[in-house]
Amino acid sequence: MLRIGARWRDCAPEYGPYTTIYNRFHRWSRQGVWFAVFEALTGYSGAWGGVAIDSTSTKVHRSAAGAKGGGFIQGIGTSRGGRTSKIHGLTDAAGRPRVLLISPGNTSGMTMAPALIEAAAAGSM
Repeated sequence: MLRIGARWRDCAPEYGPYTTIYNRFHRWSRQGVWFAVFEALTGYSGAWGGVAIDSTSTKVHRSAAGAKGGGFIQGIGTSRGGRTSKIHGLTDAAGRPRVLLISPGNTSGMTMAPALIEAAAAGSM
């Protein structure tokens, strides 16, 4: 739903009621499950070599902010282009992602570089 900007109620009925999907997504966001998924997808080889850092912005759907209850930190920023989020990545020498972080779209890549390096060092790439 986040990728294509569709409404939660447009989820396929095979996945269950859209309210359950929405509530589960936001509960997992608050609990850090998505960051654990990113970490599991990137894996760690244990060896440092050449690395690269880059980021990409994505437009946020107009109804993405303002969830019921709110209160948890969201990676949504406002700029001239509207509301955006940014995914920052650190890759190994072969171009495989090792660390992925999400921030508001108006955050500079240079601002997030220390956090990417710290996360890579903590995970021993």
